[in-house]
Amino acid sequence: MLPSLNGATRIHVTIGDPIAQVKSPAGITQGFAARGHDAIMIPLQVRPADIEDFFKLARKLPNLDGIIITVPHKPVAFRHCDDTSERARVLEVCNVMRRTSDGRWTGRDPRAGTALAAARGVAVDYRHRGRPAAGSLSPIIAGALRFCFNPSQTNFLGPSI
Repeated sequence: MLPSLNGATRIHVTIGDPIAQVKSPAGITQGFAARGHDAIMIPLQVRPADIEDFFKLARKLPNLDGIIITVPHKPVAFRHCDDTSERARVLEVCNVMRRTSDGRWTGRDPRAGTALAAARGVAVDYRHRGRPAAGSLSPIIAGALRFCFNPSQTNFLGPSI
């Protein structure tokens, strides 16, 4: 059941192409409601040819507060952030963007901790609900390799998220 929507409702979107497989918007919207937030998460199919236009529009929508990014838009999303976490900078991808109170977009990639664990030889469970998550691990693997072969990069994880 959708919460009561009105002109003050804050909007968050999940973007990707395809998008039909995404199940999190309902749960996130329920989480907003359970915490008393007047907000909704909406899945949006954004084709690669339209992604630049999407980010230009996103900057102009004052009630859009957050974006979750799925395939194939993570590297493009990174380039549209005003600020990113150290983790996102290392991988040059972004999974999550949020608008700050001054209207800037910050991005992060919360999966990056897996890369450091793998680089340190820690056993990592790469399954997601029983399915291999190799597609989403590509940037993590690339980041781990960058970290392994660049000893001057001492702060792979950056600030906690």
